[in-house]
Amino acid sequence: MIAQSAVPDRTDTVKYIVNPARSELVVKLSRWGLAAAQGHAIRWTDFSGEIGVDLDDFSITSLGLTVQAGSMLADEPAIREKYGLTAPIGDKGQRKMRSALESPAQMDIKKYPTVRFEATSAERQSNRRYIIIGDLTIRDVTRSLTFPAVVEEEGGTLRGRTTIGLRQSDFEIKPYNAVLGAVLNRDAVVLYLDIIAAASRRETIATDRKTTA
Repeated sequence: MIAQSAVPDRTDTVKYIVNPARSELVVKLSRWGLAAAQGHAIRWTDFSGEIGVDLDDFSITSLGLTVQAGSMLADEPAIREKYGLTAPIGDKGQRKMRSALESPAQMDIKKYPTVRFEATSAERQSNRRYIIIGDLTIRDVTRSLTFPAVVEEEGGTLRGRTTIGLRQSDFEIKPYNAVLGAVLNRDAVVLYLDIIAAASRRETIATDRKTTA
């Protein structure tokens, strides 16, 4: 007769706290029609998050990120250049784009002040590469995402980078349009994440491991 018993197992986990001042979160919007070469680059500056990493095998045990939706900056010249948008946009155009993004038809930041991502699993593919699955919530609409990420650790600093394709309509956002539709943003957008996090604390988590006798 085989008997099973629960044996306490212990996992050492380090929590890393996201540093928004050193990180970058940018959404690139593309356009249809005559303005196709212009597009927009939107950067968010106020976000927080925490990443848990198992020290035994460097697997990701938890990952959460919360973004303050109203902390967006539209079409900064340096960010536009970095993401391949060469057509200049002046201060008036930046203000107009930000106002459109804040509106009820799009981000509706007064009603939905935060954007949230919570990982449900993270599978390590190789030394630095992971496949991450999780839930992204925008405007109280939650969609599951699966995407690759490169994660590196050095000297107590964790860096994670990824590029994710999204559709605005999946989150009930209407792409921006103006001039009777002559200026129309595409539904598809690209999210660029370059996250820097610092080691904060070490935790030991006890789990039950089945053994047989």
